[in-house]
Amino acid sequence: MVIAGSEVLADWATAHARDVRMIPSCIEPADYELKSSWSGGDRPSIVWLGSFATEQYVEHVARPLLEVHRLTGATLTLISSSKENPRLSALEPILRRVPWHPHTFAQHLSAADVAIAPLADTPYARGKCAYKLLQYAATGLPIVGSPVGANKAALADFAGIAAADASEWVDALVQLLAEPAHLRQARGMAAASGVARKYSFESWREAWCAALALPVTPVGRPA
Repeated sequence: MVIAGSEVLADWATAHARDVRMIPSCIEPADYELKSSWSGGDRPSIVWLGSFATEQYVEHVARPLLEVHRLTGATLTLISSSKENPRLSALEPILRRVPWHPHTFAQHLSAADVAIAPLADTPYARGKCAYKLLQYAATGLPIVGSPVGANKAALADFAGIAAADASEWVDALVQLLAEPAHLRQARGMAAASGVARKYSFESWREAWCAALALPVTPVGRPA
């Protein structure tokens, strides 16, 4: 049996295994800090969460981010490695680095106004499982992302905006940053509801137990 985290991976795996189950990457929503305010401030904050290795995708939207900064004053927070990345040198004037830490990343996410999930349209990226979108959604963040692979469905589930080219990235980010707080809150709460319904461990517990031939037990009780 193969358990695949996305439709793309499941389609590929069917050529190599008789029994393929598609169970998406999941999160525990309680591990995240749901935003309490969507009012924003004088300097809007855009956030990206990831690893040093995947910062390459932020480079793809460097010019749109600089244009959004020019139009709105927005800055970019990277919750990632503390290392400087020469590939992001153009963004240094608007960039704030926050080292990822299990005890602080959720607070840094909830302090932002909008989250981004850029990807390149490559075979590798199409196989990725939209995990950062799940984390953004659990925080109640409005999201802009590339409609690549699992990102496409997650953006729809989380009331996010898909952006395929530079002009769409600029338009989407400016739109979200200019929206009234109640609209950003509506997007954020729709995202939080969507991730709990479709991407939480609890929502896929029965599927996991069935795949592993385990009895379905009440939450918190071992089989």
